[in-house]
Amino acid sequence: MPAETPDATPASPMARSLRTLLLAFLAWTAVAAAMSHVVYLYLPLSGQGQARWLHVFAWALPTAWFWALCTPGVFALSRRVRWDRASAPRFVAVHAAAATLLHVGSALLEWALRPWLRASAAGAPLAAALVDGIVFDLARYAVLVVGVHAVEFRALYERESRAALQLRADLLGAQLAMWRSQLQPHFLFNALHAISELVYRDPRSADRAITRLADLLRGSLASHVEGEIPLAAELELLDAYLEIERLRAGDALSVESDIAPEARELAVPVLLLQPLVENAIRHGIRGRVSGMVKVSARVSGGVLELLVEDDGAGLAGLQADGVGLSATRARLAGLHGAEATFTLMPRVGGGAVSRVRLPARPAAAAAPRSRRADRDAPDPVTGEAAR
Repeated sequence: MPAETPDATPASPMARSLRTLLLAFLAWTAVAAAMSHVVYLYLPLSGQGQARWLHVFAWALPTAWFWALCTPGVFALSRRVRWDRASAPRFVAVHAAAATLLHVGSALLEWALRPWLRASAAGAPLAAALVDGIVFDLARYAVLVVGVHAVEFRALYERESRAALQLRADLLGAQLAMWRSQLQPHFLFNALHAISELVYRDPRSADRAITRLADLLRGSLASHVEGEIPLAAELELLDAYLEIERLRAGDALSVESDIAPEARELAVPVLLLQPLVENAIRHGIRGRVSGMVKVSARVSGGVLELLVEDDGAGLAGLQADGVGLSATRARLAGLHGAEATFTLMPRVGGGAVSRVRLPARPAAAAAPRSRRADRDAPDPVTGEAAR
């Protein structure tokens, strides 16, 4: 068996400091080389004669390396005294003092090395050395501070963005769990009420309805984790519910379907269609001699459109959404935001239409097994096949 690769451990503070120092030396050496090239080209143009590039570079290098040595300290100070954490007077005072101190150190170093690096400038007074280059040194310090702030603020923005997205995801998950906990008991109570109407009138139909309710609950619980399932699986759950309703309503309920083949493997929220069909039966058909419910699905322009139609009384007398329809609106908004819509509208020729439009995207999981396969599978608790 091959040896496992040890987990990578984060670098120690000392290693990070050495890495920062090495990068600072490389960066400031590159800056010194660039500035030396500019001075090398400028001297002949200004009438100061031609100088060797290496001599110019040797003159610029000590100051660059001094700033390289100081860069980790500037970074640390900039993180400690940051614009958004310190008061404005403290921020200005601390960084002005630090910039002045570094300029004095840089000027003293250059003044001490002038006899060896710039023989023509040897003997220049110290006061002149302290004034010379102060603007450039303050600019160098400001660039370092601004750079640290830019990196820190970007990292802060990314952390807060990730935290906000995680919070939104947690809230959405909690909302979906709440809506689902409302919807499933609502459906279960309605289904049990429908079965109770059959118990004394038609015991055989009641027994069949209990079996279909068990199929429906088994399929719903099996897909509880996913939240979304293929439309084909959703139609199987709907078929179990409709069989319960047909056992109770008999010939009074006629069900039609028109499902486009390309829509069957697209993702839909679990138990999306059941409350829409239940609403159509309750408000459009119940109490009438007969009635029709039609379920349609089609795909166009990257949008899956689901329609549940009935030929009942229409929207008259329907004052507000019940639990099922309210949960449907909330689930769609939570899962897809403005990309999903749910509309109740009158049907041409009488009745009502529930229309759901949501993004057409393939279901992540493979289509679940058929209802018969679920019924024949061993129960996870008893180990016996369901009947």
